[in-house]
This record gives sequence, structure tokens and C-alpha cells, in this order.
Amino acid sequence: MKRIFCLFLCVLLLLSLPACAASDAETVHRQYKNAIDLYTAGYTASIDFSLTVNNQSASGKFLVMTEGDNCAVTREGSTDARYFVKGIAYRKGYFLGETYFGDTEEEPAKIKESSTKEVFTRECTRFFCINPFASSLPTVTEEMLEDAEFTSEGSRIAFAVEIGADAVKTYLADDTLTVNEGLLMASFDQLGDMVSLSLRFNVTTSNGLQNIFSITYSFLNRGAVPAILPPENAADYTEM
Repeated sequence: MKRIFCLFLCVLLLLSLPACAASDAETVHRQYKNAIDLYTAGYTASIDFSLTVNNQSASGKFLVMTEGDNCAVTREGSTDARYFVKGIAYRKGYFLGETYFGDTEEEPAKIKESSTKEVFTRECTRFFCINPFASSLPTVTEEMLEDAEFTSEGSRIAFAVEIGADAVKTYLADDTLTVNEGLLMASFDQLGDMVSLSLRFNVTTSNGLQNIFSITYSFLNRGAVPAILPPENAADYTEM
């Protein structure tokens, strides 16, 4: 486990000076909590995603923006997108049963419906496998940080810590999972802002498939809350 922690810390911060002082734990606990509070109000992030299912892998890159309970999720190189604005969920691209419908000019696949944040989150997480809301990110306690791995240089700090099954299920919005492993890695700049957050989950689904998720947030325009509006041509979405 420690080898996995160290690997991710190197990727996050590109440092090689290990440090495991109590002051680091106190600092990152405060900084992480402040970051979650800040990003719950709103954030912009580029997210790199990969999923391995029984040795077959898929990957993607997303732009996620949130403003309170409103959000916009778009996938690079794809027309697939999700928006949640003032209680209305907008979907570009979706599944009906096992059949995927992608949005094209020839065959539009755009629908909208009244929803709740919880229902929208479950659908978005099942479709994209990422949770857009910072309020669903794992909580890190001071007790958890007693077993964390730290890397630091000056006022820049990164840490890696195991997270529990409940945190993984909350993030993926799925109580049916068997959680085999959950890891969280975060790095902070010299101002104490969380610049990167990586999550790694190893879970088994109810049908027995092993899924390994790797999700890395790179936070952009830190401290600014974007304005989330309905998607372009929202009137063209079919109302459900």
C-alpha cells in the first residue's frame, strides 16, 4: 500500500522529499477541509478518467463546472454532456436499456426533465462514472491522516490516504458496490489551494465485475465560481 501511495504522490507533486510530521497532518486537514468548502460553493476542473473492467480499459477527459447545486459536465471529443440547472436535468447522449444513443445532427439525442440533485447525480455518475458535486468528495479526518503518506517541499504539500467503503459508495452514488480499495491523493500549492485531487477505487459490482476507477481533478480558476446556464439550444431538448 505504501508503494502505491508513494507512486501517486510522485505523480501529483513531482517531489522526492518525504515528510511525515504532525504539522503536515494538521496543515493538510485544514487545507483539504477548506478546499471542499470552497469547491462545494462552485468550481471548474479538468478531469482525467480511466476505467478498467476485467482487464479492458476506457478513458476520457471532462470539463466540469458547478455553481452550488447547478452543474455542467462535458466530455472532450464527444457530444455527450449533462447539465443540471434550477431543477431541470439536461442530457445529451443516453442509454435506453443496453442501446446507446449519441447526439448527432441527423439523429438528435437530447432530453430534459424535472429532477432532483440526488436523481441527477445518480444518473450522471452511472453514465460518466464521475460525481460532479464537491459535497460528495470523500471526507478526510485527522484520525485518517495519522496513517497518511506525505510529501512536501517548502509550503507545498501532497498526501495520500486510504478511504472507507462508505466514501466510495457516496462518490459513485451506488450502495450495491463491494469496495475492495479506496485511495485519495491531494496536492496543495504554496498558497494552500488544492490544485489536484486523485481518486482510485477498486470495486466489485452486483453482477460480479471488478471495476478499477482512476479519476484526477485538476482545479482551474481557483476561488472563482462559474455561472452555470442551461445548455445552448435548450429549447431543442425533448421534454420527458
